[in-house]
Amino acid sequence: MSLALPALLGVHDAGARRLIRPGALDPLVTLTRAGAGSRATALGAGGTAWSEFPADTPRFHNTARRLLIGAGRTNAVPNPRGEGGNASTVPTGWLASGNLNGLTRTLIGRQTIDGVECYVAEWSGTPTANQNYDITPMGVTSITTAAGEDWAWSPFVAILSGTMAGVTAQHVIVERDGVGGALTTQAPVTFSPDGALRRFPAAFTIGNAGAQRVTAAVRMRVTNGIATSFRVALGWPQLERGAFATTPILPVTGSPAASTRGADLVSATLAALGLGANGACTILFGGMIPQAAPAGADQSLLQLDDGTDGNRLRVRNTAGGSSIIAGRVTAGTASDAAALGTLTPGTPFRLAVSLNGAGRIAASLDGGADGAVTGGPVGSLTTLRIGNSAAATTPLAGEAGTLSVIPYSTADAALPSLCATIP
Repeated sequence: MSLALPALLGVHDAGARRLIRPGALDPLVTLTRAGAGSRATALGAGGTAWSEFPADTPRFHNTARRLLIGAGRTNAVPNPRGEGGNASTVPTGWLASGNLNGLTRTLIGRQTIDGVECYVAEWSGTPTANQNYDITPMGVTSITTAAGEDWAWSPFVAILSGTMAGVTAQHVIVERDGVGGALTTQAPVTFSPDGALRRFPAAFTIGNAGAQRVTAAVRMRVTNGIATSFRVALGWPQLERGAFATTPILPVTGSPAASTRGADLVSATLAALGLGANGACTILFGGMIPQAAPAGADQSLLQLDDGTDGNRLRVRNTAGGSSIIAGRVTAGTASDAAALGTLTPGTPFRLAVSLNGAGRIAASLDGGADGAVTGGPVGSLTTLRIGNSAAATTPLAGEAGTLSVIPYSTADAALPSLCATIP
């Protein structure tokens, strides 16, 4: 059966089931996320306050309330909550360095801002030399690395009072040997904090062949002779292996340690959706991916499979870019249609997909011309996966705002118009 164009006006009256909507999951959808010893996070509906979530709990993010489908990552900073810090000492495991040279440093203590636990310190006076003041929230030997690894550093920073006259805020990455000795200091990355607590991500690659450890710091660089007074909040620092930063990952309160958040695995069985093993259906998907796919790793939007990645019909953002492609894998052999178009990172997109039950998948991105490929599996399909593969190796690392399933295929000509019906 094929959905004719005139029926588009009543698509949800035509048997569609909306599995994902802003702020809600259909009961037929299963979401799992490992990480019993950690807390995942998301922005609340107001767009400013952060909340924490235990394992296997959906996270609806920011004002759009789209479902976060994140990659599995580890925050290597052992004490991102700043526990142990007070008005006389920096948090446990943190380092504060820099000769005062005319300035006075005052430790203020911990403060929670918009749900984020921060450590606050103040500097004031007239410096007698150009000087760097570093806050390094990890020990010099606590985080292991190797040459060629990609990392992302993403602390929250705010200037709570005073001015930044003559002061430059920077991220500083130091590659170290096996006992913590400095080998290479990467070129500092300047950023511009203000009175609002915000996250400032920076990505880098380990370049020194002898590097075995790495540290990251927030630096305030002051200028000789320019009077200044400023109070800085540093919250939830995160250092994670990967080409881009993901949402903050925290240890359980009172148990500082490197903490791992598993990938968000979202799926539904075809049988529960009333679909046959040939996968005949139409899927309408609206979402957002905040970054291009990293080199060597696709970002899966959706796939129907037999419980493995050896037989599947899929749509993905291809590794190393933003090209969206519909394709199939049959008995381990892959074939793709021409690219449907490209995503703009951070901009919502709409996708309409039709599977005819005879091994063919066709799709349209944002109402563009459809692309199709044949030769896919025609039986034994069991699962709809959203935002990852069966092996959990191609995480979306993005957000799903809406996903609806219509239990029959749609004519290719209708797909561009169907995109316009997606909220």
